[in-house]
Amino acid sequence: MRSVIRRRWRATAAAAWMSLCLGSAASAIDLDALLNAPVSAGSIALLVEHTADPRAQARLIEALKDSRADVRTVTARVMFASSQSAFVPPLLAALAVEADKLAGLEEIRTLLTIGGPAHDEAVIAAALRLNGVAPGVAVDTLARLRAGRLMTFASRLLGTAASPALARASFLLDDGTREVLWKMAIDRKDERFVVAALGSPRADTIDARSLSLALASQTPDIRLSTLWHVAMLAVAEPPVAIVPRAELTTLLASPTGDAPTDALVRFLLELLDRRKAEALSKEDWPAVIRARQPLIPGQLRESRLLLRMTEDELLALGAASWSAESLRFINARDDLRDGRPPRSKVPVEGPRELRTVSPFVAGLAQQLMTIADCRPRDMAVGVAEFRYMPSGRKTAIKLSVLELSPACQQVARALVLLDVPAISGPLSPDLIDTIVVRLAKEAVACLDQGPDPPEKPAPRIGSGHIKAPKKTRDTKPIYPHDRIAARTEGMVILNGRISATGCMQSLEVLSSPHPRLSLAALMAAAQWQYEPTLVEDKPVPVIMTVTVNFILQR
Repeated sequence: MRSVIRRRWRATAAAAWMSLCLGSAASAIDLDALLNAPVSAGSIALLVEHTADPRAQARLIEALKDSRADVRTVTARVMFASSQSAFVPPLLAALAVEADKLAGLEEIRTLLTIGGPAHDEAVIAAALRLNGVAPGVAVDTLARLRAGRLMTFASRLLGTAASPALARASFLLDDGTREVLWKMAIDRKDERFVVAALGSPRADTIDARSLSLALASQTPDIRLSTLWHVAMLAVAEPPVAIVPRAELTTLLASPTGDAPTDALVRFLLELLDRRKAEALSKEDWPAVIRARQPLIPGQLRESRLLLRMTEDELLALGAASWSAESLRFINARDDLRDGRPPRSKVPVEGPRELRTVSPFVAGLAQQLMTIADCRPRDMAVGVAEFRYMPSGRKTAIKLSVLELSPACQQVARALVLLDVPAISGPLSPDLIDTIVVRLAKEAVACLDQGPDPPEKPAPRIGSGHIKAPKKTRDTKPIYPHDRIAARTEGMVILNGRISATGCMQSLEVLSSPHPRLSLAALMAAAQWQYEPTLVEDKPVPVIMTVTVNFILQR
């Protein structure tokens, strides 16, 4: 069977992939038919290619009043994809009375994107009313579009669920404004803001004055997180001495000058001293790390302090959830200890993302296929490549299809247009985002299990005591012929979301030797199956880093 699939892939690649501009292919179901169909999440989603038509606009505006939350959720996402200003007034009215969390998130994102600054006040107020992740979504969206407006709402957002997002967005502000915001957070004793800022990839740009304010804080967790950050700067290459080593040791000690009572502080001191000796105590450091993990800044993942940690300590830190750069750092740890440079990697040219379509609303994909009369074959795949406008809308979209009928192409286009990137901050116009849409029956059933509840995202394997699930079905990748000829090999690292039933619901490539290997790895990993992961005897979705190796025969 595998050889048959391999021949079909090769024959299709050798012949031609059909390239279509979105909207140019004949639709399997036209606008008139959609307007006459019963209102549902699926029939509304298929209007995404018709939002310039006044009849479609009227249908969408009416759908915002629907009693079903999934219909309102999809309607707001369609409006986001269209950016029609006619949708602003009905969106404001809908958000003012919205009670559903997911629908509220979509209405917030859409209004901030198409409504302009005049409506920021009303949207922020609604986000704070909905609470949960809504304030964070509002801040992330506002930061992408008009970061300068953030200070207008800073006093209302600090100390709320928006604090981590506000911390991430602070790096988009000028140095003086960011320092003012940092001082406000310290004065408010906003631990979440400080911990999130110190965990940002841009934390090394925080100035010494702001760090000094945090070190002088009487809030223990603010002080502790800052001490970790300062210690990591001290062991960086080249080192950055915010405070002298002797003063750092004093700061780490307890207020009375005795040995520090905080276990995480003691572990940090031990790491600093492991240059001279191996573990200085027999304390159960992995247990300490697991218990206090949220207070350890994210940039520890790229710090040379990692070289002083044991494998058990790294595992407790949750290495499985780290970025591609972190994993490369850990893989090179033995080379660095021996004084050799890390193993070389084949660079990928240009900023590029590759992922599968993200779960949106439970059951939506099957609704689309039923309404459009899409009957896909087992190898039904669409690959969409595009760039983004600053607002987050897609532009310059091209869809390549394999084994997709016109009806299934319509479904693939709708799923791509309604997919929103999980990217914080401004979107680079040079970023090429590529989404793979698999419409085989098994893939659709997995996608249609839906996303995580906004308030309870899937845990990562490696965090806490959650162990990696057992793989029950493995599919090997097809090695691209041109990469065999070019002798390209290496490891593709992917971030995967495994559903509660154990299927691979979504994937994104974190690191790869070559884009062609990325696609081959993603297509293989998408078919893997796992035993359900149980937490308190209940199956739950999980996030896990997986790898696919491409090794040539010698």
